[in-house]
Amino acid sequence: MSKLVIRSINEQVSRWLHAYIATGFSVAVLFSLLMGWSAGYSAMMGCLAWLIPQWMFARRLFANVRPRAAQDIVRTFYLWEFLKIISSAALCIAAVKTLKVAVAPFFIGYLVTQQGIWLTPWLTSKRRALS
Repeated sequence: MSKLVIRSINEQVSRWLHAYIATGFSVAVLFSLLMGWSAGYSAMMGCLAWLIPQWMFARRLFANVRPRAAQDIVRTFYLWEFLKIISSAALCIAAVKTLKVAVAPFFIGYLVTQQGIWLTPWLTSKRRALS
């Protein structure tokens, strides 16, 4: 794959990552304003419990963008998808047990950021088309 294509993929992933962070931060600020600092902190931890495994998955999947056998690509995808799910569950359990987060704002932050995966590519493509 050419360096131009790799750069384009990396720029797109970076744009999406920034949008996910903005989504989580927005939810945390909203919870802080409506329910207090503890709720905002919990929502941000929920965002991070989804975002960190997602970032690990994306970094690993796109680490070696080069022509390779389809079987190798599929194996890498399934392995890191499995690890992403396990690490996300571990982060959720650890946050609830050790950080003593408020459970409802935590999972709302987690779910809102997770659902952003459906809207972020569409919103970033619309913004790019307008500029």
